[in-house]
Amino acid sequence: EEHALSKMCAELRKNALELQFGMSELQIHEFCVHDINDILMELMHLGDNWNSSNTRELAEICHRRTHGNAFFLVMFLRELCSTNLLSFNIGSYQWDWDPAKIIAQTSATENVVEFMKNILQTLPTGVQKRLSVAAYLGNVLKPKTLNLLWSHISFTANDDDSVKTTGTSTSSDQNGDSANHFPVVDREAGELIGPGEVRVENGRSSNALDMFGNDSNLDSQSSVIKIMDRTDIGKDMDESPTDGTWLRIAQKKGLVERLKGETSTEYRWVHDKVQEAAMSLVAAEDLPALKKEIGETLLSQLDSNDLDSHIFVIVNLINEAEGEEGDARLELASLNQLAATKAARCCAFEAAAKYANQGITLLPDDRWINHRALSLELFSTAIESEHRCGLIGQMKRHYDEFVAQDFDVLEKMRAHTPMIDVHFADSADGWQKAQDLVLDLLAEYGLKLPKRTFPIVLSMLSLVKLKRQFTKMKVSDILKLPLTNDREHLEVVKLLSRLGTISYRGDKTYMVLAVLENAKLIMKVGITELSPSVLPQLGFLFSLIWKDFRLGYKCGEMAMQLLSKYNFRDAVPQTIMMNILNAAFLDPLIRLDTSLKKAYRIGTSIGDTHHAMICAYQRIPVQLAIGSSLDRVERDCRKYCAQMAEFDLVNLLPQNIAYWLASIQLMGKEDTALPVQGISATTTLIDWADKHKDDALLVATTQLLRSHLHAIYGEDEDGAELAIIKGDAYVKANPGHFCHFIDTFVKAVCLYTAARKMKRKKYLVHARKLHSNIKGWVQKGNPNVVHYEKFLNAEEAALEGDQPLAEGWYQAAALLALRNSFHGDAALINERYGEFLLDDCHNVGEATVRLAESIRLYREWGADRKVSQLEHKHAELWPRPEEIVM
Repeated sequence: EEHALSKMCAELRKNALELQFGMSELQIHEFCVHDINDILMELMHLGDNWNSSNTRELAEICHRRTHGNAFFLVMFLRELCSTNLLSFNIGSYQWDWDPAKIIAQTSATENVVEFMKNILQTLPTGVQKRLSVAAYLGNVLKPKTLNLLWSHISFTANDDDSVKTTGTSTSSDQNGDSANHFPVVDREAGELIGPGEVRVENGRSSNALDMFGNDSNLDSQSSVIKIMDRTDIGKDMDESPTDGTWLRIAQKKGLVERLKGETSTEYRWVHDKVQEAAMSLVAAEDLPALKKEIGETLLSQLDSNDLDSHIFVIVNLINEAEGEEGDARLELASLNQLAATKAARCCAFEAAAKYANQGITLLPDDRWINHRALSLELFSTAIESEHRCGLIGQMKRHYDEFVAQDFDVLEKMRAHTPMIDVHFADSADGWQKAQDLVLDLLAEYGLKLPKRTFPIVLSMLSLVKLKRQFTKMKVSDILKLPLTNDREHLEVVKLLSRLGTISYRGDKTYMVLAVLENAKLIMKVGITELSPSVLPQLGFLFSLIWKDFRLGYKCGEMAMQLLSKYNFRDAVPQTIMMNILNAAFLDPLIRLDTSLKKAYRIGTSIGDTHHAMICAYQRIPVQLAIGSSLDRVERDCRKYCAQMAEFDLVNLLPQNIAYWLASIQLMGKEDTALPVQGISATTTLIDWADKHKDDALLVATTQLLRSHLHAIYGEDEDGAELAIIKGDAYVKANPGHFCHFIDTFVKAVCLYTAARKMKRKKYLVHARKLHSNIKGWVQKGNPNVVHYEKFLNAEEAALEGDQPLAEGWYQAAALLALRNSFHGDAALINERYGEFLLDDCHNVGEATVRLAESIRLYREWGADRKVSQLEHKHAELWPRPEEIVM
């Protein structure tokens, strides 16, 4: 259960239950006697005419000794060969074994580690000691490092005498038969080659041990090909282990293997159980001293490059040895800081947090007085890493102690930045705490912004100047600005960027000002790694305030040019997140899904969970809009909900749950539960909004989803009333977001249909206003709303009684929606067109075709509840089974 693969499988099983994704497990059971007998016959190439009962007794012995474990079996057979208990007799040209001798000279062990330990203990003492030391250096054995150790540690100081073989004849078996040479396996032909025969394929020869997975013994520097035999092993064992032959001995015993590559001199353990067995050779009472000696020797003898590559091994060994006092504790704390920094650089944040915390425990009580620099690094790394892996409580404890110390604002930024994110994700009003903290930090940098009020007129005047400036610029002109690495400037840019995002989520007070100040810094000082995320925000303001979508799109293109030129990987998630707001006006939504997926993947890989999860959240409405499988949408919602809960992003989680509820209702899976917060599929969107009524964005999102469901289920009067009641609530709560397109369309669908059925003027007035908005977006080049306009044109024509014109618009809308991958919209349009043909045109034949197409599209989408509703509603259109003529 402690194996890495076992842990990974356990984690997958846990996630499969929580997230309800499919997981298939193939249970590979231990070999039974029959299986082992088949393996023996195949390995010995005994042929179909061989009586399987002749090897049955050997198979039973192997099964008793190995319990059917595959790796255990391979090693046991290798050991039988190496001890001459299983050999190929050149005289009879057959395999020989004596069951009684095998039983007498081998013993049963409870596990693979114990068996491998027994094998290791048959090796010379010097080889054993070297293998046991090498086991504590990781999976890869580097001769250069190992040889350095031999000359400095006391553990191997007294084994320089010649290595002797133990208990095995190397020239003949005990019956006197010639058995010097093992037959080998021709891997291509699948047959054994007898002694005296050599087959060479691609410049390599095979040997007897090949059948159990060992490399052939080929001298790559000459044309001499040696057939391995037991005398060759004995020859190596007679050499001193200090010249490297101990590695070849271990290789021939099947314990290690050489890494691939013609020039490679490194080896690795063939199995982690072999490494574990080598570790167990060291007595428990000697282990702490040995670990400490190995770690300190590597620390003192390795050069800077090798030290960096071995830092985790060294720190782990010395940490486990414990018992450090005085200056040694400080030195170990410094080493833990080096390991933590490297782990964080590799995005191994759990390991980074562990090393940083270990370093903190080693610091003395006067750490903030006499060891400020080391304490600063350890606490900063701990806070960052704990935030990245969701250890928020632990992070807050370190943060509180750290910020109470007398450091300047620049030195504290590594701690403040994660805390801003924590505040922002804390609750519906967490943005206020985050915003206040950002404003205080900006003031410490000398940029004092007025709290709560600001002369918006002056802000707009500056924005107008920037608009003129960016209108004249070409996209490539942004690359002409200088690159600046000034740390203080960079931190101010980061804070302003966060302020803009926080204000957008909150009361919008500083949204324009933050972007404006950041853009001015770009033009005045130059490009930083945060500039790519600032430019889309500026473009978003141009789009939002002046409806200049093309200028907004240009700013987004500038941002992508900067990412490409300077490879600002850390800025990718936030840049794409912000650029979506511009790109959605001019790029197909299906392209945005690809970008959001990329940003989510990069964000999670670099530990930017905040922006990664915002991108994940944005993906869900995109997937719904483009008609991605509802089953996939539901799985993604479930996965993202679990991740948002894990990362404590409580401001995003309720909105993602709202989308999950909507997808579940369309699928008709009332028996489904969401493990996060114990949500049931029977929870309605109204109930969910009431539970979070103080969250304006969540309330607006649930209203959008309710409007969408009203349109899909034909609840037009309810949808029309909701459209009038909520008005522009969504666009006010989430200005400029692409979901505003969807909200506008589904409201218009309900209003037009209700106007036709109920003959109420108020519905028509609101419907035409929304229709006009969509026409304006089409004129400005938005490709995602063209089918919306055509469908609403059809509804307008149907309302006016112009049936031919309405049919033309319906057909164009359905075709365009399907062509552009809006499958859910295509299903809705075909349904409304079919009902128009049925109710207004009385064209039953064509109506049946359109309604059948709608059902097909809904079924492919996964909207099973809607399929059932349509099939029941129009049951008279489909022939009953007894009416079908075969």
